[in-house]
Amino acid sequence: MITLRWAPLENADIASYKIYRAMIGVKSSFEEPFGLSGDDLQLKVNNDNVQTIVFNDDLNVVSNINANLVGGTAYEATDTDHIIIRSNVRTSPGFLVIVGGSAASKIGLPLATFSEASSMVHIGTVPFGETEFIDPDGVLEDYYAISTIDSGGNESNLSNPRQAINFTGPICVVEGCITDLQGKRVCDVKVLARIVTPPESVQDHSFITKKEISTLTGEDGRFSLPILQKASVIFEIDDTRISDPICIPERPYVFFDELPIDYNYKLKDYN
Repeated sequence: MITLRWAPLENADIASYKIYRAMIGVKSSFEEPFGLSGDDLQLKVNNDNVQTIVFNDDLNVVSNINANLVGGTAYEATDTDHIIIRSNVRTSPGFLVIVGGSAASKIGLPLATFSEASSMVHIGTVPFGETEFIDPDGVLEDYYAISTIDSGGNESNLSNPRQAINFTGPICVVEGCITDLQGKRVCDVKVLARIVTPPESVQDHSFITKKEISTLTGEDGRFSLPILQKASVIFEIDDTRISDPICIPERPYVFFDELPIDYNYKLKDYN
């Protein structure tokens, strides 16, 4: 199970958010396939060998697949009666290919190749005002993206695909935007955070490295950095440094200009 959280967009025409997931696997489009006895499903999992599964009435769809499939697993989606087939290799270079067979269309499986983030499948919609979604079938290796739907039913472009974060404590995502003196948003600016003091309380048997984390601003000048809540960090933006350490708040999201920043910049090569 994966819990997704995102920052709200204030003062925007948004009616709902649509949640998407990409995995090395595929979800059927039909809930209850009937009459599969004698039908076959041909697929490849992680190699070039075509596996053929012949269905019989003695087992249900999932049991038929799992009794014969090598390198993958089938199961029923926890939120519906749809079927999910996944590679047992959760990251690249693993892959799953639905090659063909008379059962493919009956189950609702497209003839396609599925890799780490090859295709995004809509898995849920939440109304505006909610900023959390739980994916009961999710794992850390999956990729996720969201879009917005306005009051007219128009859908935005998908956000950049991201994997879930495996962490030792609550995370605060610090978001911001870099502009030049003319107010133009600047891409490819390096934003770095270095931990000065880790949080006092983390999960047992955890070790927090003081190695910095960094990211680059996108085409729109925006950036986001996931940082442990209550950690004391120093930010560096390209060749400048924020002079004082900043304590990351106990919030899931914060915008950079909301932090108690002393804008007395110092050169990066300080002593």
